[in-house]
Amino acid sequence: MSSDNITSVLCQKLNFKPAQIKAVISMTDDGATVPFMARYRKEKTGGLDEVELRKTVEAIDGYRDLLKRRESMFKSLQERELLTPQLKSELMGTTEIKDLEDLYAPHRPKRKTRASAAKELGLEPLAKEVYRQSKRSLNPNDFIVEGLADIDAVWSGVRDIIAEWIADIVPLRRRLRELTERRGQLISKVVKKKEAEAEKFKDYFDHHDLFPRVPAHR
Repeated sequence: MSSDNITSVLCQKLNFKPAQIKAVISMTDDGATVPFMARYRKEKTGGLDEVELRKTVEAIDGYRDLLKRRESMFKSLQERELLTPQLKSELMGTTEIKDLEDLYAPHRPKRKTRASAAKELGLEPLAKEVYRQSKRSLNPNDFIVEGLADIDAVWSGVRDIIAEWIADIVPLRRRLRELTERRGQLISKVVKKKEAEAEKFKDYFDHHDLFPRVPAHR
């Protein structure tokens, strides 16, 4: 992607002027550090302070990482013949790495999981009927095969398959992330009988914070 396109994206994200973004890109590419730019290049950066410059440099690096990651995704999808015009358009229109990963998640090569093991045991048809809440009646007992001890093992496998499907729903992933960021809690408790070893962390022996209030250093 050209410098102009990166500039356009970062201007919207950071609310800085194009000339400021271009100046920071140019100087960081030439090896200038944030303290140097803050102290000696104010006329080029439009007076950005050190905090603003660091934020800009991080955004530049982050967006370039996104571009590299997207190219890697394109290559993988093309090799597996999964890169549809719609998916390509969605990936191209994404400027946040977390959104990019959400879109790619359903198409990522799967590692061996409990869900994949359950599929190998033939439980996917039953999982589909449950997921669709179909009126069609499949007898779970018919799915007990070698590797599945009983009916409880069948339902456990079905749940694993459905859980993996749900985890790949992009809008749901985004919604859960938003809820976690707004209402999630960071909780810590000391391991029993480890109090003496963890004495310097005693403030966190029984501690909780709401995510929005957690200090960055913590």
